[in-house]
Amino acid sequence: MTVPRTLPTSEAEWVYVVAKDSPLGEAVTVASFVARLTKIGLAPFGEKTPTFPDLAEKFA
Repeated sequence: MTVPRTLPTSEAEWVYVVAKDSPLGEAVTVASFVARLTKIGLAPFGEKTPTFPDLAEKFA
């Protein structure tokens, strides 16, 4: 389990703690690697990777 070094100072911000060895933790780990590869232009699924332009603009 990884715990953040600092916690949010605002009551409107959230921190989620996910057990690394759980099924959800493994899914988050895989998703983070896919996101990193996609960001540097090495999409592991090629052209089949779905894009969500509205979300990309929101989190850019």
